[in-house]
Amino acid sequence: MPVADGHAGQMTRSSTIPTTGRLWLTALALALFAAAMWFAWLGWDHEYYLVDGVAQGPYRAWQVIGCGVAIVAATVAAYLWVPRAGAVFVLAGAAAIGFAVPWAYDASSDDTGLWLVGLIMLAIGGGLGLTVVLLVTDVLVKSERTPTRDLVVCGSLTVLALLVYAPAAVVPLAVTVWVFFRRWLPDRRHA
Repeated sequence: MPVADGHAGQMTRSSTIPTTGRLWLTALALALFAAAMWFAWLGWDHEYYLVDGVAQGPYRAWQVIGCGVAIVAATVAAYLWVPRAGAVFVLAGAAAIGFAVPWAYDASSDDTGLWLVGLIMLAIGGGLGLTVVLLVTDVLVKSERTPTRDLVVCGSLTVLALLVYAPAAVVPLAVTVWVFFRRWLPDRRHA
């Protein structure tokens, strides 16, 4: 029987499923969504195309970006649905594995055997990238605005930008330096 969540007689949808079960159901749904995104955005395209006489592909940039944005948005939404201890790692892992399984099935037909290297890079890189995104989300959602929080968020975004595309880190790095010297350091001197 559902238990009221502390308000006089009011029940919430989240109170009908124990939190651990809710986390694992959300992780399963996220893994299935990530797999579906592989099929929707990338799984249908096996054609290579020529750019300046060089074969590229099989995926185009818009496909990869669209797939990545969809999975990141779904992972953040899932975390906001189940914000509890350990959810960051469970959900990031679920999304990375959910995407990697159909990718690995498709890529395993590669005769060189390098698909296994790609799978390892995809699982580890995707899992780490989503973990950083969820940790930043956690900091943004759960803490009040403080100089320390601002420094953590800016620093995390700088690291994420460095991992994704180094030149993109210039703006978050500048903001991190500004937060450090204008907000965090003066706050420490007055404490």
